[in-house]
This record gives sequence, C-alpha cells and structure tokens, in this order.
Amino acid sequence: MITVVVVEDEVVVAEVLAAVLSDEGYDVITASHGQDALDRLAEHPHAKLVLSDFRMPVMNGAGLLSAMRVCPIHGCTPFIMMSSMPEHEVRRQSKSYEAFLRKPFALADVLALVARVLGIPPPAIH
Repeated sequence: MITVVVVEDEVVVAEVLAAVLSDEGYDVITASHGQDALDRLAEHPHAKLVLSDFRMPVMNGAGLLSAMRVCPIHGCTPFIMMSSMPEHEVRRQSKSYEAFLRKPFALADVLALVARVLGIPPPAIH
C-alpha cells in the first residue's frame, strides 16, 4: 500500500482529501502544519508522497519542503504543493516540488495528479 501524507490546516479539506485518497487504496496520514508533517514522516519513513498546503501556521509548505530536501530519508520524496495563490507566487518561495495543485480543485484532478507524480496508472473515474 502506498502511503501519502496530507498536510493541510483546514480540517474539512484534510478530511476530504484523506477520504478520497483512502477510497482509492492509499494509506493516508494527515498533519495540520509542516512541523506536524515532519514528526509524522519520522514515524512513517516509508511514505511515498507528500501533498501539502502552502500557507499554514507553525511551518508552511515551503518550510516543510526545505526541511524534507535536506533529510536523508525524505530528501527525494515527491511533493505536491497546493495553494489558492497563483503558482508563480508560490515558486518565488519554493522551487523543488514536483507538481502544483491550484485550489479550489476537483477531486478527480487530485487523484490524477497523485497517480502521475507516483508514476502509476490513474484511477478509473466513474
């Protein structure tokens, strides 16, 4: 089973993402901010993908990504950045993510992007 870490400070958004990804067979771990995510990643070194909001309290998505990129275990873990901000504004502060997801998003787009970043076939949308 593929483990995905969802980092989102809006509880409803985190719950919806976790539910949709779980329904597709992913093992989902949630965190409410970047530092929380680093703690969860330390507990789950097998995580294969991080899907993170950009703006969060304590540690934002850019801070999380920077900390991950210097980590021996998660330095190469794929990272999808999410934000309601335009991507060019996010790219000014954070450059090494694999994909960008603009909020609001369609759940089918989330699933397709996760599959693409992981290099697996996209789910069949009914």
